Amino acid sequence: MSEPIYRIMTDQKFEKELQHLRARVKRMREEGRDNNAVRCYLIGWVTTGEIIRTPAQLEKIFDLGFEEGKSDETQTA
Repeated sequence: MSEPIYRIMTDQKFEKELQHLRARVKRMREEGRDNNAVRCYLIGWVTTGEIIRTPAQLEKIFDLGFEEGKSDETQTA
């Protein structure tokens, strides 16, 4: 069995992924899911597969897990 080859996600692919995630999070919120449920979904999303995301990409993804769009830490930074 061969080792997986991990790749950093390109900006173009990331923008498509982020659009998908925004739509999914919007549906989750319409279904009444809270921030914790959204963040759990996002954790599952980024920890599967063979794609490596940059810190900036991860920040954009996890900002979706807060209704205001940013975590308290990133708002004050």
